Amino acid sequence: SKDTSIVPTIFKGMGLEKETARLSKSEARDRVVDHIICELSGKSGKHCLLMIDEMQAMVPKDYQSLQAIQNELKLNNISLTTIGFAQHEINSVRTTLSRGGQIALVARFLSRRESFKGCTKVDWLAAMLEKFDGELVFPELSDCSYTKFFVPNAFGAGFRLENSVELIFKEAKKAVSTSKAKIIPTAHLFTAIGYILATARPEDKSEFILTQSMVASAIRVSGMAEFAQLIDVTEEVSNG
Repeated sequence: SKDTSIVPTIFKGMGLEKETARLSKSEARDRVVDHIICELSGKSGKHCLLMIDEMQAMVPKDYQSLQAIQNELKLNNISLTTIGFAQHEINSVRTTLSRGGQIALVARFLSRRESFKGCTKVDWLAAMLEKFDGELVFPELSDCSYTKFFVPNAFGAGFRLENSVELIFKEAKKAVSTSKAKIIPTAHLFTAIGYILATARPEDKSEFILTQSMVASAIRVSGMAEFAQLIDVTEEVSNG
């Protein structure tokens, strides 16, 4: 977050905050580097992958701290790759760094940008539903997929969420049809899928059929349409 710089965040994420001694930022950074070196030495590894969420919240000093960590690891023959997930405000951060003459930071951490498209095609949704049907396990350490757990009788009779992909995609597209972006938000889509399974459980039987009304209700409860409208408002404000 903007209230906590990147080094304390990494420090805490590594479980090092349990140390009782109060450390300065530079000492915390050194402990992070030492921890990475020790962890990799035990694995005979030479590569560290750092994944950061909400990267748009980072300020220039955070990127400078990452640069220092990366340089220190390089001296120990360890490569650091940073992958960040961010909202569109990251473009403003990149511009600010560039205009401030900090091109090296942009080159290291913000040089390659990939837009997350999300659910734009029915094939993408089909691949996700297939995972709910077969690969994603629920509860943990069980041999059940999500679909099998919630509707075991229907599952045993051949019911699969993937078979309803056209219906689910159509209702999701309908929910965002009035927005300018017409983007199906994946978080809300997953909420809708979970709601479909949860509400289907009391109806579980071998002849269970997923109806249009059930899907429409799940999409509505997910708040997908409202969020799509919010995206439009946000874009208008950012472009204004």
